[in-house]
This record gives sequence, C-alpha cells and structure tokens, in this order.
Amino acid sequence: MAKSETDPKQEAFQSTYMELQMLEQHTKRVQQQLDMLQKQADELLNTKNHLTEIGAIANGKDILIPLAGGIFAKGTITNTYSLLVNVGADVVLEKPVADVQRIIDEQITDIRAIETELNTQLEHVSTQSEKLTEDLRALAN
Repeated sequence: MAKSETDPKQEAFQSTYMELQMLEQHTKRVQQQLDMLQKQADELLNTKNHLTEIGAIANGKDILIPLAGGIFAKGTITNTYSLLVNVGADVVLEKPVADVQRIIDEQITDIRAIETELNTQLEHVSTQSEKLTEDLRALAN
C-alpha cells in the first residue's frame, strides 16, 4: 500500500513540533525579560543603599563622583538632605532623600510584580511544552 503525500500523522507531528519550537522561543524571550528586570532591581537596590550611605556623609566633605566605569570627578557634598531627580521630559526636581527612597521602593515593587507575572507565564508555557512533548512522543510511535 502506497503512502499518501500528506500523511495526517506526519502533518500533526510537524505542526506539534513547530508549536513546541515557538514555545521554546517564547520561553527564551521571557527569561531574557526576567534577567533584565533582575538587573534593574539590583541597580535600584544598589541606589537605595547609596542613598542610605549619603545620609552619613557630612556637608562640606570632599567626595569622588562616579561619571562612568572607573572615571570619577572630585567634588564637595553640600546637601545630604535632598537630591535632584529627573521626573521626565528633561525636568529635574529637588526631592528629599526619603521621597527618593520611596520612589525607588515603588519601582522595586513594580518590578517584582512584573517578575511574578512573567514567572506565571513561564509556568504556563512549561506545562504546555510538557504536553506537546508527550504528544510528539505519541505521534512518533
């Protein structure tokens, strides 16, 4: 008996395999987003620690101001109670350190919420991938 050109079992296998590949690509993209969010959260936590440290610096003290990787400018701290914050559209406002810390806490909370949402997506995709893998095994037999 001759095999038809369009074997339904083979088509189902190919279709399932392609769907599994797309899920794997989606998983990689979500994982990259999670990695990026973790880096942002780490930067925010680092900034928050620096804000705590700045309160211990006396006004009039000489400091090194980081400009870029390994590049510093000498400066004198004149105000440890407020900071200049870019609020968008190149608008900079002076805000008390406590307000800046609160803003950073809110940003960290937002990032954690997005991470939770993405982890839920990953779990869902993982479940789908497992089912598709089982389907592929069944179709291969």
